[in-house]
Amino acid sequence: MRDNEKDVFMMYITPHNTKCEELAVIWEKFAEYVKDLNTPDIIIGKMDAKNNHSEGVDIKRYPELIWYPKDNKVGVSCKYAHTMEGLKKFMQDNSSSYREVVRA
Repeated sequence: MRDNEKDVFMMYITPHNTKCEELAVIWEKFAEYVKDLNTPDIIIGKMDAKNNHSEGVDIKRYPELIWYPKDNKVGVSCKYAHTMEGLKKFMQDNSSSYREVVRA
């Protein structure tokens, strides 16, 4: 997520949380969708934030989706619907790399 050459979209989860488990299914499909777009500048990741610590990341609720664009490694929390359509809309609004590929 600290890679200044890549845009990173992270899903922070905690084990045995129903909302995390439900979103994980959508997140996996979304990750495959982005991978199939052949967007090497975008990384889609997932991390158990309850049992692993990442410096500078303070998760207040689970699941938490944070977008780390190349030029802002502080991150932007995703407030869009946690659906496939919501995630696509978020990327459309926040990622120039995504917009370039989707328009092509």
